[in-house]
Amino acid sequence: METYPLVFHIPHLSQEIPSCEMDQFLMPPLELKQAIEDVHDVGTDFTRDFRKGVFGHEFATSVVFPYSRYLVDVERFEDESIHEQCFHGRPLRKRPSDEERERLLNTYYRPHHERLTNAVDHALDNYGKCLIVDCHSYPVEPFPFENVEACRPMLCIGADDFHTPPEIVESLQKEAREQEISCAVNSPFSGALTPLKHYRRDHRVKSVMIELRRDSLELMNVERLLEVIK
Repeated sequence: METYPLVFHIPHLSQEIPSCEMDQFLMPPLELKQAIEDVHDVGTDFTRDFRKGVFGHEFATSVVFPYSRYLVDVERFEDESIHEQCFHGRPLRKRPSDEERERLLNTYYRPHHERLTNAVDHALDNYGKCLIVDCHSYPVEPFPFENVEACRPMLCIGADDFHTPPEIVESLQKEAREQEISCAVNSPFSGALTPLKHYRRDHRVKSVMIELRRDSLELMNVERLLEVIK
């Protein structure tokens, strides 16, 4: 299988909200803290040791969003990136004005995507190709807004028919079988994030999403999963 320079995208690991932004939220502090803990992607710091030189890989870098998705959700398009309700359906924050929305996007959302795009461009400039690995985890029980009938395997592979090489999906499926962990493609979550600059335009940019079910993190060898996509 072809080897790619890797860009790990880790959008939902943090539980931080800047103190200067706390007045936007409607929940009492302890309830807000619990709501944030419920939705952060625990376990997605598994890339911390996967950097240049590890496993003999020539190039690997991580782009991590340093704040909670409840501040702005960098995995969503701009017009959907500010949650007004928490994932359990309770009111989360005051509806931002147009000016406040622009401030949040300019301060947090757009700089993050600029960092991601720059990391991809760096790989393209130096290697002529790139693979984005979009890293997530999810709970056993679905949130109210999710499809409750979708399967929730230990490993969900998110694939895009333009940017995801079939051989990467096949290698991940094979590794899942060898580890005896359940696996599905595009269920319960689908697709693989690609910067808008490159989305559906540049075949040199490849992308795959890895979603790990949180109760299964200790039952699988994540390092070996990463090995097969390097």
